[in-house]
Amino acid sequence: MLKDLRTASSALCGALDHYVDICAKLQSRYFEERAVDKVDELLDGVTSELQLVASYVTKLKQAEAPMKALRNNSPIVVPVSRLPTEMLARIFQIVVDDQPELDDMLRDTLFVSLSLPKYPESLSHVCFGWRRVALTTPSLWTRIDLVMNHSLDRRSLARAKVYAERAGRQDIVSYGDLPQGLQLPCLVQDTNQ
Repeated sequence: MLKDLRTASSALCGALDHYVDICAKLQSRYFEERAVDKVDELLDGVTSELQLVASYVTKLKQAEAPMKALRNNSPIVVPVSRLPTEMLARIFQIVVDDQPELDDMLRDTLFVSLSLPKYPESLSHVCFGWRRVALTTPSLWTRIDLVMNHSLDRRSLARAKVYAERAGRQDIVSYGDLPQGLQLPCLVQDTNQ
């Protein structure tokens, strides 16, 4: 597989070098000749080519993503990836459990910009490996913070449903207030159907 990657990389490099050379020659030739009668044709060609360049950049980023993921999962580059899954899950649990409760955050007069607690979501966004560990550890998702009658209430309810689904059959602890007439078991029941 690495041989195929090197072959494709070499071909791409050669094609890119040729492409850059042609673009530079086109620019140089236009500035030398100043062919006014061909400006419209040139402009149309350049405009459509710029759209293609944007699509090439997108494709290169798509190729870059798995390469970065492979590098970032290497125990040599990222020593934390040597940890067993169970140990990483336990560390995540400590981080999640160490967050202040929402009620404490709401009472804190220094708490200026209200936002929902960051964990475990931010842990699940670090890399593929951490996401896999976070999503397969239901106990991380058992704390549901609800902020109703506030600008965060819609996000809070949607977040609660996701948490209830990810918590699976674990006991759920909720902080904050539910909207009138809505009970936490309804959230769980809705997600398990």
